[in-house]
Amino acid sequence: MEKIRKFIPEVLFFAYVLLLNTYKLFSSSNFNPDMGRDMMWIWDILHGTFTLLGPKLSFGGYYLGPYYYYIFAPFVYLTQNWPYGLVASNAVFSAILTTTIFYVLRKNHGTVFAGLGSVWISITPYFLFSARNPGNAYSYIAALFLQSILFLYLKKNRAFYVYMGLMSGLILNFHPASVFLLAPFFLASFTKVKPKEVLIRFGLFCLAAAMLFSPLVFFELRHNFIMFTNTFITKSYSAFLSANSPASMMKASPNYLISFFQIDNFLSKWLTPTVTVLLFLSAATAFISKDVKAKRATYLLISVVVIFNLALRYQVAFHYAFPLLIGVQSLFIYVIGRVKARFWYPTLMVIVIWSLLLFPKSNYADAYRPFERLYANTSIAVKKMPLDSSSISVAYFAHNPMATLGYEYRYILKLLGHKVMGEQEYSISERLLVVSEEGELDFRSLKTWELDQFEPKQMISSNSAGETIFYLFKKSDK
Repeated sequence: MEKIRKFIPEVLFFAYVLLLNTYKLFSSSNFNPDMGRDMMWIWDILHGTFTLLGPKLSFGGYYLGPYYYYIFAPFVYLTQNWPYGLVASNAVFSAILTTTIFYVLRKNHGTVFAGLGSVWISITPYFLFSARNPGNAYSYIAALFLQSILFLYLKKNRAFYVYMGLMSGLILNFHPASVFLLAPFFLASFTKVKPKEVLIRFGLFCLAAAMLFSPLVFFELRHNFIMFTNTFITKSYSAFLSANSPASMMKASPNYLISFFQIDNFLSKWLTPTVTVLLFLSAATAFISKDVKAKRATYLLISVVVIFNLALRYQVAFHYAFPLLIGVQSLFIYVIGRVKARFWYPTLMVIVIWSLLLFPKSNYADAYRPFERLYANTSIAVKKMPLDSSSISVAYFAHNPMATLGYEYRYILKLLGHKVMGEQEYSISERLLVVSEEGELDFRSLKTWELDQFEPKQMISSNSAGETIFYLFKKSDK
């Protein structure tokens, strides 16, 4: 009984963070193109079509590993292929990992410090957003934060590096931006380790991490290194480095100092206080306290900020910077934990209150594209269309230029029992369903790759449901 009592704080914290992550979860969840794409892959896995590939990167022609799909597939199965299994399991996983962070902090600093630090983490905008929005760009955030905390607090032996290598390989296959945080943390962990032991631990870590990339290696070997060729031989990576990728949300100044403040301002809505404020507080705390470990952590914090600002100058997207925010937040917690309570208690209290005043209530707002509405609209519209058993492709038009393939509607058509063709199979499809969420379309002037691939075509039906218009085409004899 005494052993159970020891974990009451963890149980209470888990209940709190689970409520935070799941309150109004389904009613606020949007069924966006990326979720539609993920559900398509998970559908194939659940129906016996297994894959070595995960989501495609914006960098050239590379794909990630498939772990994201396989981890969440069982929970999608439990909800009969509806996306609620994906959304709910993501929120629960995040709550479990956040509670583990609380446990590590409590073990090292006590319940009050752990409570304040973990509450701050849980209500930080980027962290809460990631807990409530599944996707390869977000679902790894809690795991990466825990990885950072473990790097800072756990005793480092050979088993530690094997475990960390496996976890790092898994996290990198969710999003490669995490490498800019994992690499400096990994290298910093070799402080005061003998050179021979460094080589052994380095090898164990890299070998364990490399194991998680084996599906991609097998795919490349089976397909004559097609990803490498598409990325580096044809130089498709150049669009990414020139910030011409659709994922880029701003172009940073070539001046490093100016770009630092541009990016800090761009990220200010995702972290309270800002990166600059936390950087200053960490440096001040470390050098006033004269604590050696706090100083080392501050140097590591500065290096992480410099690395990310150099990397983000090529491609500024908010989710690419989430690992930076994790590094800043975790290192600040470590530094502030090195000083006496009379210093850290008021500091963390002010930060938590500040974060609560700026709490991101938008996470709980009603969804503007709920799955039920898209499903109902599509079901109503296509029932009146002559689809029969025809193979069908989808083109989608809205105010989002990244969404022309219409993954969310492709997935709904699959749920409705239709034969949906692949994104490169427009030319061999028997029907083309064009979905518009931006009003009526003028097909005489509308030119896209998807429409051109289905030429010559003839409209045979159109229907509307809600504010969405559906057009059905077949191949014409012209």
